Amino acid sequence: MPKKEKRKRYRCQTAHTRKVCTNTKNIKEEVIEQALLQRFDSLYRNRKAVVHESVQQQIVDTEKVKHQLQRLKELFINDLITLEEYKKDAEQYNKLLSIRPITTHTVYDKKLEDGVCDPCDLRKENS
Repeated sequence: MPKKEKRKRYRCQTAHTRKVCTNTKNIKEEVIEQALLQRFDSLYRNRKAVVHESVQQQIVDTEKVKHQLQRLKELFINDLITLEEYKKDAEQYNKLLSIRPITTHTVYDKKLEDGVCDPCDLRKENS
C-alpha cells in the first residue's frame, strides 16, 4: 500500500502552544503558494508595463533628438548658424543618440545571464 503524501499546513505556533492567540486556523501550503504566485505575477506584469512605457518614451525621445539634429542641419545649410555652432550643437545631439536605451530584451537577457528566469516559467513548472 503506497504511503500517503503528507501535506504541509501552516499555523500560528502561539495559538496552538500557549493558547494566547486567536488565530487558530491552519492554511494549506498549496493555498499559500497560489496566493504568492498570483501576487508575484501581478507585480511582474506591473513592472513589465512600466518598463515597456519607459522604452516607448525613450523611442519618442530618440525620434525627437533626430528631428532636432535635422533642423540644426537645415539651419547650417541656410547659413543661419556658423560651422562652430553647428559642430558644438551636433556633438551634443549625437551624444544623446549614442546612449543605448535599455529595452525589455536587454533587461531579460541580463536576468538570464544572472540565472534569474521568467516567473511565467516558474508557473509552468509548478502546474
